[in-house]
Amino acid sequence: LPDEILSTTVNLNSYTDSRTLQAIIENNIEKRTGHSYGPAGNKRIVFYIDDFNMPFVDKYETQAPLELLRQLVDYRSMFDRDRLDERKQVVDVQYMASMNPTAGSFNISARLQRHFTVIACFPPDAENIARIYGSILRHHLLPFDSAIQALEGSLVQATIDMFHTLRASPAFLPSAKKFHYIFSLRDLSFIFQGVLQSKAAMYTQVSGGTTKFVRLWMHEASRVIRDRLVDGADAKAFDEILAKTAKKFFPDEKPDALLQTPNVMTSFVSESGGNDRVYLPIRDMDQLKQVLDEKLEEYSQAYVEMPLVLFDDAMEHVARVCRIIDQPGGNALLVGVGGSGKQSLSRLAAFISKMEMFQIVVNQHYDRTAFKTDLQ
Repeated sequence: LPDEILSTTVNLNSYTDSRTLQAIIENNIEKRTGHSYGPAGNKRIVFYIDDFNMPFVDKYETQAPLELLRQLVDYRSMFDRDRLDERKQVVDVQYMASMNPTAGSFNISARLQRHFTVIACFPPDAENIARIYGSILRHHLLPFDSAIQALEGSLVQATIDMFHTLRASPAFLPSAKKFHYIFSLRDLSFIFQGVLQSKAAMYTQVSGGTTKFVRLWMHEASRVIRDRLVDGADAKAFDEILAKTAKKFFPDEKPDALLQTPNVMTSFVSESGGNDRVYLPIRDMDQLKQVLDEKLEEYSQAYVEMPLVLFDDAMEHVARVCRIIDQPGGNALLVGVGGSGKQSLSRLAAFISKMEMFQIVVNQHYDRTAFKTDLQ
């Protein structure tokens, strides 16, 4: 958006009431003159309201937050909650909204709906998904050997097939314990984003290019999907789905070669032993340990000594964190018991990726305002 237009996202849920919505809006506007309120700096602001249809429907079949929004759009004003005789005129504000397709009320008030341009977006079918990702991958593979280029169709179809298998499997349905088991086209995009890090010079037929490239795809699928799973049974079920998919769509590749462990990709382990950062598989865990020992020594000399034991799982975890934060917009939430090394491994990964580490310090006076300041 242009500099003169601000934006903010408002997430609604079944517990959101009109007071909460009004407070969010008031936090993003300020008094101008008289009873006029608008964004700071005489700018305009766009409120993007997500899950528009989620607020609770009362006995009168109305949704209080949406009625407040209708009032704002109809009259460009709202009453002060503490002084009901004061009416605030809200200017330079625009609203966009999206509805949850699987939950909430699907009967939005016609009096509110008439103010919006309604756009219905249907999820693309398998043919359109294949066309989208196929064109992206085809363009990326133009400098590669013809054998690698020939994998384009199989890679796309294998990803789509795995995606549909996951969504159809009872083991991967969201639940109270596994509420984050929601797989969408975003996950497919993340898989291909990882595949697009490949360089043509590193995937030649001399170096076993097709097998190495399929293993790259398997690695990205594992990182995007497997790393989100909460227990060993689900991880094993995913491994079986991935192995069956690879066998089905890449019959010319030897299964033992595809499933060989470890399958770890990094951009900080150089094939030539130099400083070139190319996303490649490691030869073995000894090579990874040698590089990480060197990086840990560099960290200890630059900051403070960090007594970190680099066993195999820890080394793979560092590689995973580096992979995430090296990607544009990459972010991760590390969940584990205390003392499992989340902080230490994250510090080492940030050091390897040449990123500055910032840690929030919480005390008894720490509040939401301080948190927002820290995020800035």
